[in-house]
Amino acid sequence: PYGGVATGSSAVGPVRPRERVQLLYVLRGFALLGILQVNWEVYNPGVLLWNLRDFLVEGSFYTTFSFLFGLGFSIQLIRAEEAKRPFILRYLWRTLILFFIGAAHFVFIYPGEIVRNYALIAGLLLFVRRWRPSLILALAAACLVFSMSPRAPAGRPGHLWTRINPEQVEAERLRTQLSRATAQAN
Repeated sequence: PYGGVATGSSAVGPVRPRERVQLLYVLRGFALLGILQVNWEVYNPGVLLWNLRDFLVEGSFYTTFSFLFGLGFSIQLIRAEEAKRPFILRYLWRTLILFFIGAAHFVFIYPGEIVRNYALIAGLLLFVRRWRPSLILALAAACLVFSMSPRAPAGRPGHLWTRINPEQVEAERLRTQLSRATAQAN
C-alpha cells in the first residue's frame, strides 16, 4: 500500500471494491452536493447571507472537489506505476470522455459547466507530474496569489487581473433578462 491506497492489481479495468478508498467517494459526493446547492439560485436570502454562503460554501466545495480531482489523478498514477502499466494514454482517454460529458452538459443543460474545464486542465497534471515538489508548491503559491488578486475596476474589461466566473456571468445575464421581461410585463 502507498499512503493508505491499496495497490497490487495488475489488470487494466475498474478498481476492485476492496481496493477503493471509500472516504474519497463520500467526500466527492459531499462536494458535489455543496456545488449543487451553490448553483441552485432559486431563492434570494439577502446580500449578507449571500456573501456568507459564497465565503463558507462556494469556496469550500469547489476547493474540495478540485483537491479530490488531483488526488484521483495521483492514485491512478501510483497504481499504474506500481503495476508497471501504461498510464498516459488511458488517462488522456478518460480525460477526453470527461471533456465530452462536460461539453454536452455545457451545450444542453448549463452554460456555467465546470467539468469541461477540469478536462482541459487535466493535461497540465501530466506535464507537472515529474516536477520537484518545491517547484509544484511554488506554482501552487503563484496560482493562489493570482486567484486572490483584486479584480479589475468596472469599465476595464480585459485587464490582466480580471477574473471571470462563467457562472456569475450567466447568472447576471439571466437576472438582466428577467428584469427586462418583468419591466415589459408591467
